[in-house]
Amino acid sequence: MLLFFLLFKLQLILKYKYETCRDPDSGLIRNDVCLGMTRRDCDEMMWTTMDFNPNITMLKKLTEGIPVWIKIKAVNNGII
Repeated sequence: MLLFFLLFKLQLILKYKYETCRDPDSGLIRNDVCLGMTRRDCDEMMWTTMDFNPNITMLKKLTEGIPVWIKIKAVNNGII
């Protein structure tokens, strides 16, 4: 897993890569991403759905002076 940020004038460029997330039976269909001010909330950016990609890149304007926690979920296709 690789995670890094670039912060420039309160703009966050989030780049994330993971290789351990997989579902060989039904496949992964999407990523859900949110940003919060704690480990549990999504107050900075509500859950956003993206097509599945192990390499996530997004640009987000942040609230000044607030620490941000990143949450990412990989969601499977749900086929049995």
